[in-house]
Amino acid sequence: MAPEAQHGAARLSLAERLSYGAGDFGFSLAYNMAGAFLLFYYTNVAMLPAAAVGTIFLAARLLDAVIDIFVGIAVDKTRTRWGRTRPYFLFTAIPYALVFILVFTVPDWSENAKLIYAFLTFKALGILMSLGSIPYTALMPMMTTDTGERLKLGGMR
Repeated sequence: MAPEAQHGAARLSLAERLSYGAGDFGFSLAYNMAGAFLLFYYTNVAMLPAAAVGTIFLAARLLDAVIDIFVGIAVDKTRTRWGRTRPYFLFTAIPYALVFILVFTVPDWSENAKLIYAFLTFKALGILMSLGSIPYTALMPMMTTDTGERLKLGGMR
């Protein structure tokens, strides 16, 4: 069944609910790993000052709040032969994986250059996460109008 097919109030199969949950797993796993281990990596492996890394994280998250709004608007306005949300999944997955690798590959440069690199790669990861996650969330009401089914889908995420 097409991911953006309108189910109306029809019940979703277990396979559809599991598929929806598994699809989000890929985007969330990488971002959660970065969230859990990146502070340690930047401070203990890349040898960046903790205060600077904290500032990078704060600035990146504040920018995320603004970027997310624009991604949501873009999803609402998207009309392609693949649907409204599928292009975001198709065209962000590989760049997202590559940027995830780059986030954990800080070159042996000067401290300032490493800080700039850390900010740019972490921010790029956040933007790509938004470009994958926000359309994925928008997919849920396209799959069913039933509130109970939406709750089950949300639980699968």
